[in-house]
Amino acid sequence: YRSGTTYLQRLLMQDSGLGYMSIFQSILPEVLLAFEGMFTWIGEITVRLFNIKNPFHRIPFAWDFPGEDDVGMTALLSSRGTQWGMLFPLRLDYYFKKYVLFDR
Repeated sequence: YRSGTTYLQRLLMQDSGLGYMSIFQSILPEVLLAFEGMFTWIGEITVRLFNIKNPFHRIPFAWDFPGEDDVGMTALLSSRGTQWGMLFPLRLDYYFKKYVLFDR
């Protein structure tokens, strides 16, 4: 079940020449450019104050931890996005054709 991809992400994020999407960026893609610095600072204080842990990895929670791409896609609930195919799999073909292939 656990394949080590998170460990690999943590290793790769140590290289300043590589980029990654943080948990904050994947959860709040709409505001990351304007408010990431402020919200991350507030989030870090909250994590320390309430001793919040990352339940999947059993380590202290950190906002700069690598995030998942699919979380960002579903968090950005645009009416013109392919994520609706993930949320409504029976209509996946419709959303793919409309928003990826631009049919009609």
